[in-house]
Amino acid sequence: RSRADRVKTLYEHFCRKAARLGVQRNPFEGPSDFSNRAAEFLPNESKRIRDISNTYIALRYAPEPAGAALDSFARKVRAFAVRR
Repeated sequence: RSRADRVKTLYEHFCRKAARLGVQRNPFEGPSDFSNRAAEFLPNESKRIRDISNTYIALRYAPEPAGAALDSFARKVRAFAVRR
């Protein structure tokens, strides 16, 4: 699997986790807009949500994601498990 696919897969996993918490990403919604809405809905997790989304954007639009940055992104997504 390519690194770009892994970035997308990890972000989709993050979105599914957010959906289980009540914030469903709309099909037309970009990562920045989704991040803002999710952070508003989950204010205690707003910093982590924005960090994950900003990292996704940086990795998604990079010519080739760096391995260390991708591994860090994976850890952030795995760790995103909030309790409401």
